[in-house]
Amino acid sequence: AGPQGIPEVIAAAPVLFYQQYLSHLWGQSCSYHPSCSNYGLLAIRKHGAMIGMVLTFDRLQHEANEGRTSPPILTGGQIKVHDPLENNDYWWYRKPGSESTAPSDK
Repeated sequence: AGPQGIPEVIAAAPVLFYQQYLSHLWGQSCSYHPSCSNYGLLAIRKHGAMIGMVLTFDRLQHEANEGRTSPPILTGGQIKVHDPLENNDYWWYRKPGSESTAPSDK
């Protein structure tokens, strides 16, 4: 996880507000694991405010299509669609210390 500065706190605030005050009022349980709100928090913590928000919006946009391609899992007694952050940020994130796979100029 990246450093949590003011932009990350601001970006996470609406998600935390939703989790604390709104999600239980809407009654439906998210059919994805992790839930979209948890996914958003993970993305913000891992990539910072800007990229985290882009990944969160992308998840919300492709949510309807993901059920056709992602594997179902059993979690909390419910079958959910497994769509972890790592499935969607591979193009952006490289583990610290990992080498580039591009050929060298030597």
